[in-house]
Formats: sequence, C-alpha cells, structure tokens
Amino acid sequence: MLNRIIYFLLLQFLFLSAFAQKGIEAKVSDNPKRKLTKTEIKFMSLKFDSIKFNINRMVMFEKELRQRNYYLNEKTALLDELIAILKSLQESIEVINLEKKDVKQIFGRPNIHSVSHYIYQLETFKSNCPFIEIDFEIGELNVTKIQYKIIDCERMK
Repeated sequence: MLNRIIYFLLLQFLFLSAFAQKGIEAKVSDNPKRKLTKTEIKFMSLKFDSIKFNINRMVMFEKELRQRNYYLNEKTALLDELIAILKSLQESIEVINLEKKDVKQIFGRPNIHSVSHYIYQLETFKSNCPFIEIDFEIGELNVTKIQYKIIDCERMK
C-alpha cells in the first residue's frame, strides 16, 4: 500500500514537471521586428560556406579533368540554393531585424563596403570574375534592402 502511494506521488511529480513551462519568458519590446537567433545565423552561414566551397571544388575538378561544365547540373542546384537563401532573406526583411553584424556573421567580410552598402562578390576558383553580386543596403544599423545580380562572366572576358 505504501509502495503504491509513493509510486503514485512520483508519477504525479513527473507528469506535472513535464507540463511546466520551461525557458525564459520573452521580453516585451516596441520593435515589431524579431532578431535572428544564433542557430538561424549559424545555419545560414554554414549553408553559405558549404555552397561556396562545393562550387569551388567542382570548378577545380573541372579544370583538372579539362572538361568544362562537367558538373553543370550540380553547380546550378547549388546556385539555386544560394538564391533561395537570398530570396527568403529578401521576403522576410519586413519581419526580421537583420543587423550589420548578422550579415557579417553569415556572409563574412564584404568585398566592397560603404556607409550604406555591403556588397559581396562571389568568385570561383581562379576565375577573377564574380558569378553573383549580393548587395545589402543598410540604414543606421539594420539592413533595409537586399538585392542580388547574377553576372555572366563570359561577356566580361
């Protein structure tokens, strides 16, 4: 009988603690936009680095094989992923408070930067020609507009 009571009390304690609210309550602010979390920033930066690394690796292998556009479908898929990341940032700029430091953490040091713009130019292995240009228009501390442009390197040569 005593074992049943103890068992019943332990079960109640476990069930009640499982339904208890965990974590810290959100602070009320007057800013309608939310900040990116550390995990979102880390995920996007790892995704961006992975895309850059894999495109460069494919270009290096193509140069070794001396077969141009051998990995064309794979490179196109990676570029589509990069564009999807940029489009999701573009569409969510109204809701997300994207700061300068977040952009630097995701994309690294900008190639061209001024007071109001961070411009990233992505090049492939030994190409000396960027294949995409990403422009972040910055207000005081926050990004106000994101634009990207795919550049045709063949015309520039």
